[in-house]
Amino acid sequence: LLAAIDYSPESFERALTSDDPAVQRRLSSAGPEVRELLRLAQAGVRPRDIESWRATGFSADAIVEWGETGMTPERALKLIDLGLDSSTAISFSRSCEPEDVIKLIDLGFVEDDAEWLADTDISVDEIVEWSAAGFAPAAIRQWQPTGFSIEESDAWRRIKTTPAEAVEWSRCRFTPQTAKTWRQAKIAPSDARLWSKAGIEPLVAKRRISAGLRPPTK
Repeated sequence: LLAAIDYSPESFERALTSDDPAVQRRLSSAGPEVRELLRLAQAGVRPRDIESWRATGFSADAIVEWGETGMTPERALKLIDLGLDSSTAISFSRSCEPEDVIKLIDLGFVEDDAEWLADTDISVDEIVEWSAAGFAPAAIRQWQPTGFSIEESDAWRRIKTTPAEAVEWSRCRFTPQTAKTWRQAKIAPSDARLWSKAGIEPLVAKRRISAGLRPPTK
């Protein structure tokens, strides 16, 4: 295509931004093939890459659509073969390889999760492990940043704590097992720590609280 107007990719790129009326007339009066090339270049696809897109089988419309992803034709083709559209590909391309995108989608991840995946240090293999332990994508997003292991997170979840509550109990030096009875007594972590430090059991602490007593501070 470029040879039809005696332009190399580099000189064609320069011509696109040229203020020379003669250059612009030459481009606008070119045949349909060169006008297509001009359209693709104006859509942000580098002229030097257009031939490789066309050689891979992409039409002009497909080149414009996938060219916006910043991917190579080979990478785009791999994602298409996996059943992904360009919008999904753009979202996930920052965080993982094409082969991994389909894994994440099969696990229930959607485009809204892509930004979190790109900004967190979790690997796809770790995500698979979380999922195998029964954590849905939303739960993985909530529990993984707490720093708890999968096993610890699952133990906290089994006593029906939220991630924030689990962190608070953990800071007060409780495990899921030791926190359970205090939670059942509806005693806050900070108070539970004081009662526990004084050797008071949850049931007794609950009775004392009902009688108007406060946790001992010594």
